[in-house]
Amino acid sequence: MAKNEASAESGPSAVRSITLHGLVLESAYYFAYCAYLAFIIADLIQHGWSQSAAAGAMTIMSMITVLVHPLLGYLSDSIFSEKRLIITFLILTVIPIALLPTLLKSGSHPLILLDMVIITVTASQVGGLLDAWLVSLRRAMPDINYGIIRGFGSLAYALSAQLLGMITMRFGTGARFLISAGFFGLAALAALTLRSSGPRPSRAERKADTSRLSGRQALRILLSSRRYILLLTFSFFILLSASALGTLQSICILEFGGTSANVGTASAISAATEVPFLFVMAAIIRRTGEKKLLILCALTYSIRLLATAMLTSVSGLLWIQLSQGVTFGIFLPVTMSYLVKIADERVSSTAVTIFNTVTYSITAILGNLISSLLLGAGLSAHQALLYIAFPALIGLGTAVYGSVRRIW
Repeated sequence: MAKNEASAESGPSAVRSITLHGLVLESAYYFAYCAYLAFIIADLIQHGWSQSAAAGAMTIMSMITVLVHPLLGYLSDSIFSEKRLIITFLILTVIPIALLPTLLKSGSHPLILLDMVIITVTASQVGGLLDAWLVSLRRAMPDINYGIIRGFGSLAYALSAQLLGMITMRFGTGARFLISAGFFGLAALAALTLRSSGPRPSRAERKADTSRLSGRQALRILLSSRRYILLLTFSFFILLSASALGTLQSICILEFGGTSANVGTASAISAATEVPFLFVMAAIIRRTGEKKLLILCALTYSIRLLATAMLTSVSGLLWIQLSQGVTFGIFLPVTMSYLVKIADERVSSTAVTIFNTVTYSITAILGNLISSLLLGAGLSAHQALLYIAFPALIGLGTAVYGSVRRIW
């Protein structure tokens, strides 16, 4: 009887239920988060901030994420479930998001920064925790298709970028942030319906359990894995180039005579192109394996970066966004699938959050820094694009090295 119950808990119906609730959660979260992330720099500038001050504020937020992300990974491994943390953070985000338009109008930089810090500590962490949650569920139920679930998040982000941009033009910033607050609340309700990845020990159990890993022990386990370190290295160089590309190509569009509407369109095309690849990558991974796909991903990123550097028109920069599917659309599901295989179960959430910190937060800081240095050296954004291809080529070399030395 117990065996039948366990089978029911992890059978096809359970997989369908998790997939349905998961894609609703991902869609609601990324729709809400796009309303903040995709527009906040423009919002700050339109409310009197200089370009350097706005960029500096986002750099501070990235640094906060670097500090907070690993701590949350450890907490979700040892104390709180990802589900509890995500629901708490989504609820705590609603009021700061709803207040942001009023604070922007007030012109108070300290209050605006404080509100952005709260959003960074809450909403900005949910994406990494969602990945950790889905990785934990997929470990127990391998038939869960992470790509499909995450693909709906990318689709929602693309729709949000276009739809909320138009709403902002017609009804103002306040309308966009109120919609965002509502979708954060919807995401919290969706998270309530999604199965937890498992219970965490009580305080008494944690004190009595001498085998419980400390943060230092968890880190030591991860750093002892050659495959994990190689994956981190590979991903760091690939997304370092990608982060710089995200900054420079927006400036390139303006250099070539484009508008902020063109920048928004480029973001929407890019996010939408990920979706079909995310949907089918699970089947491709089963047939091909992660090793070859990691090399393919690095190769396509390198080609995309070099090709972008040769473009000289807004239309060309918009067309090249279609390559997002064969770059990040491959990168995201393949790296997550590989993490499921190589991460020790005791530190799976820590493995995902450290991975996300290194490959998204740290690369965002360094990518913006590199872009600023290149532009400060007198290069145009278009000229700087050629230089940022080099980290991706290092990532390609790392992937080939891992294959040749049979580390993957």
